[in-house]
Amino acid sequence: MDTIAAAPLPADALAALPALPDEVRSVFEGWKRLRIAPSADLDPWAAAHHADLESLAAGAADALRGDHLVHVDLRADNVLVTGDGGAVIVDWPWAARGASWFDALTVLIDAWVSDPGCDTEAALRQHRAFAGAAAEHIDAVLAALAGYFTDSARAPARPAFQPCGSSSGPRAQHAWHG
Repeated sequence: MDTIAAAPLPADALAALPALPDEVRSVFEGWKRLRIAPSADLDPWAAAHHADLESLAAGAADALRGDHLVHVDLRADNVLVTGDGGAVIVDWPWAARGASWFDALTVLIDAWVSDPGCDTEAALRQHRAFAGAAAEHIDAVLAALAGYFTDSARAPARPAFQPCGSSSGPRAQHAWHG
């Protein structure tokens, strides 16, 4: 991630990518969809804070403005480790232009899903990927991701994508409880 953030793309290549805020705006309306069509099994904490989460998530898409190459779906299964300890990031169909810290945030959520003992708060405070990110932007995006994962978790799992569907619940939990 550091290499991607440090290596600027030519301006014409960057301009050819869709803007991340435009790509995620409708996806980030999970809390709105849950308000319109409530879920009886919504986590009690999320139910009690639903209005706050929806309000916080409303600014998330705009918080992701930026001029960096963003993978958008970065998680462990999209990273291949090479024999020399390097990494190759694969599966780029959603690549966009946006905030440099978004991919690092999705990796943190994925790390927490794999290991709930993972100190994501320390990573947010200490990792250079988040140095330029405003705390309120991170909070807004976490709220939006929680809404997305919570809304997605109630859809029936699609057999071809079962691993993704089965992890939406834990991803939502981390995003709202952080």
